[in-house]
Amino acid sequence: MLAEPYLSSTQVDTVVCLDGMETVGAFLAEVLMEPGSISVNGGSNISVVAPEQNQLGQMMFRDNTKRMIRRPFPGRNRLHINERQQKNSH
Repeated sequence: MLAEPYLSSTQVDTVVCLDGMETVGAFLAEVLMEPGSISVNGGSNISVVAPEQNQLGQMMFRDNTKRMIRRPFPGRNRLHINERQQKNSH
């Protein structure tokens, strides 16, 4: 399971989804947020964001999502997922 390494060890604030992995990222966040004795994220809110592409094909984040991926204070953790990572987890 993709969430196992993060359930009991890492407080995740944001899941950044690349390569069209938004659906997987949403399910991952849901699993991480489930209340339970081993989940350090239980009951927390986890943002799920994905970059857009500008006219030049470059990835960019809109102003309303930039705050979710910046690290304004220690302890804020982002989890990045992409298609290759998903294929390697099977």
